[in-house]
Amino acid sequence: MIEFSDAQIGQFHDDGFVVVERLIDADTVARAAARSLVADCVSSAARFHPTAISAIYSRYKRHGGDTMDESFLPILWTADGYRTAFLDDR
Repeated sequence: MIEFSDAQIGQFHDDGFVVVERLIDADTVARAAARSLVADCVSSAARFHPTAISAIYSRYKRHGGDTMDESFLPILWTADGYRTAFLDDR
């Protein structure tokens, strides 16, 4: 059984992931990181919290607002048919 420290649990609550140390050797981690793919699907109605700032996801926040920047997290579809325009250019 893996036990997490209070710091790791706090990191999960803040950033949505946990750094697990010393369970996998560094070479394996480096090889896996080179082959990693992440896909995020988030509601188009999602907004950033005004005080709980994520070190990871705050970089995708639109400047001056609480919405996500569609350049990084495009909207695939909404109930009214909206879709980020550049998706259809590809």
